[in-house]
Amino acid sequence: MAPVTTETSVVELIRQFERDIVYDCHGYTARFERSDAQKELCRRGRSVLRPIIDHLRANPPVDFMDLKTAWGHLLNWIEVAVDPEKSGPQKLRDTEDWLLWAERFALSQS
Repeated sequence: MAPVTTETSVVELIRQFERDIVYDCHGYTARFERSDAQKELCRRGRSVLRPIIDHLRANPPVDFMDLKTAWGHLLNWIEVAVDPEKSGPQKLRDTEDWLLWAERFALSQS
């Protein structure tokens, strides 16, 4: 696995993020916060919403190793960075609601 850089593709960042959440040996909070892919996806902000939406529509997250929560958490962190209205859902586990927010937000910003 190559280190995460500013040149890493969004598709690879998404894959790496899921591996970090599922396979790291620490508790959920540590797995999420230690993920370099999560940090890079958050840094890229709005530009990664469409690829994340496409990935999650094609591969709905299962409730395994907190993956569903992690996707909501990631989209929440992106929301905090890019949405001044903070219009996303309140619960991290509401993956479908987070996808709807991301779609609305991505469309409104095009």
